Amino acid sequence: DTLFKVSSVKGLLKYSNAVRAVITFLKKAKLLADIQTAEGIFRAYERNQGDTTNVINNLIVKLDEN
Repeated sequence: DTLFKVSSVKGLLKYSNAVRAVITFLKKAKLLADIQTAEGIFRAYERNQGDTTNVINNLIVKLDEN
């Protein structure tokens, strides 16, 4: 009921947009979890201090842009 009050879109399209947003959120949450797991693994093997941090920051920015 709140969805109908907030959105200007009528009909079933409103639910489609909400479902798409939830799916996108879940995909991004899974990717962030995978990135954090990989960070823990690769940080121990980095040659130069901060290499992993730079890669992780770039990945998070790219994930946020999509």
